[in-house]
Amino acid sequence: MALKHYILRILEENRETDISGQELADHLKVTRAAVWKAIRALKEEGYPIEAATRRGYRLLDRSDILSPESILPFLKKEYKNIPIYTHKSIDSTNLEARRKNLEATGHGTLIVANHQTCGRGRGGSVFFSPADTGIYMSLLLRVNQSLEETRQFPPAVAVSICHALERLTSAPLSVRDIDNVYIGDKKICGVLTETLLTLENQMVDSIIVGIGIYISAAPELFPKSQQSLITSLLPDESEMVSRSRIIGEIVNSLLDMCGGSDIKAYRKAYQHYLAK
Repeated sequence: MALKHYILRILEENRETDISGQELADHLKVTRAAVWKAIRALKEEGYPIEAATRRGYRLLDRSDILSPESILPFLKKEYKNIPIYTHKSIDSTNLEARRKNLEATGHGTLIVANHQTCGRGRGGSVFFSPADTGIYMSLLLRVNQSLEETRQFPPAVAVSICHALERLTSAPLSVRDIDNVYIGDKKICGVLTETLLTLENQMVDSIIVGIGIYISAAPELFPKSQQSLITSLLPDESEMVSRSRIIGEIVNSLLDMCGGSDIKAYRKAYQHYLAK
């Protein structure tokens, strides 16, 4: 891993805290010149890093660039070793998760994109994914369950997402269409769950959970036919929560759910969230 990624991880874990160049150099066993060069590279990539004489460097809290380093601080200790891949733009995070599945990547592999060119919705529909304003992510879960057992998975996913969002916002959430999340009568989150069968025994080896959440997307970014049907989770900038934090909370919820949580509790909670 390049030096800039180690420095970014430290800055992400200590946002709005001054860290001297000498402290970084000593910790990473490099020269201060190497630290300065790495900081300059991060600034060129758009990271809002403030430098002050005799204080050091700090990553400003308004930074919202998605990276493994930005997501890691929000993962539970037991999940910090999951593979994380972030992309500025990609065709589809679910398609990338399928490609990673062929590489036999591990349970909990996370794919995140700032923009999707071919975002996928249910039934082959297009999931519009404008850049910088949403969360587009897929989580690859190794389950080894029968197809019948996985039928309860989509409702549990919807509950897990609602639980994660409610820890961060006061939005009144409900669920429609099995696992899509709404505020009022407008959609904020689409979910595409795909099962991957093992041909030999017809068991579900893996499940890909694709999640798209509109965080601050203006309606005019969408086709006119959809503008009255969608809304954003955090339309008011004064209530902003970083996308990385939201991703971390959702991953924690989903991996907790897969780790042996009582599925009956999810079924009960699901009834609570169902739109009336």
